[in-house]
Amino acid sequence: MKMMNGMMKMNGNLDDMGMQMSLNQMDMNVVMYPEITGKAKREKTVMKGMQMNDEQYNSNKLSDIVTLNYTLLKSKTKTELPYDTAIKELRFELTGNMNRYVWSLDNKVVSETDKILIRKGQNIRIIIHNNSMMRHPMHLHGHDFRLLNGQGAYPPLKNIVDIMPMETDTLEFNANVYGDWFFHCHILYHMMSGMGRVFTYENQPMNPEIAKPRLAQRRLFSDDRKFHAMAENSIETNGNDGQVMYSNTRWQLSSEWRLGYHDYHGYEVETHLGRYIGKMQWFMPFIGYDWRYRTRGINFQETNIFGKKDTKDTRKAFSLGIQ
Repeated sequence: MKMMNGMMKMNGNLDDMGMQMSLNQMDMNVVMYPEITGKAKREKTVMKGMQMNDEQYNSNKLSDIVTLNYTLLKSKTKTELPYDTAIKELRFELTGNMNRYVWSLDNKVVSETDKILIRKGQNIRIIIHNNSMMRHPMHLHGHDFRLLNGQGAYPPLKNIVDIMPMETDTLEFNANVYGDWFFHCHILYHMMSGMGRVFTYENQPMNPEIAKPRLAQRRLFSDDRKFHAMAENSIETNGNDGQVMYSNTRWQLSSEWRLGYHDYHGYEVETHLGRYIGKMQWFMPFIGYDWRYRTRGINFQETNIFGKKDTKDTRKAFSLGIQ
């Protein structure tokens, strides 16, 4: 995790430092678990990464310890899709933020996107890249997909694949079951924060088990729109400090205060409403209100270079800014 944090850029992308870890070109067990291969051997392997082939990246080639990975799986029968059917190719990037712990696809949560329309009989190819520092087991409802893992016509059929940091996987399935099907991270608190999409079939008949489709959709969207509250408070000999926050995936309403026990120590409250922007969600424009009062310096107000009086002891003001 320390290594992954160090590889995170300010724009939310991961920097693989030229090691070409995507498209399964590197067994991430080599990078993340030095106890498998030994620290020295692992560092030598990583430093030579750009000159090495796929087989040399396999941790099982570098150690007596066998680690399970998807390249070991092979179907007993051919799992090829119908050749006479057009392929619809979709690309997704797994995105998220460790600090606020919100997760998304292409920096959008389920409630911010439309359903993905597919046609019955169509072959669907999903190329999905994990651009986060966590692994995400992605699960597709209603279908089994081929996980392309170098086994030619015999790749395994799965309905969930655990995607490692910086890894890219290719999944394929034939669209043959009418319905609205959820594709999401199988870690519950990643799914509920919005890491998912809904596949739906064009011109499909009404589902008799869902009497109110719009209500069902609103309930699904309510997960990643849900607000949660956090608060902290400390009591000292000369006053009371605290803050309260009410936020969801995008929005945050917060208020912090300092309440003295008498006018000399003063009273102060700042309230902000802001919206997080970007993949990393460290940037938040906000509007707010600032109120403060104390008698300690009320008769000794300084004047700044613009001729304005210092209002740190008496202030009633709206604010607009960035955090």
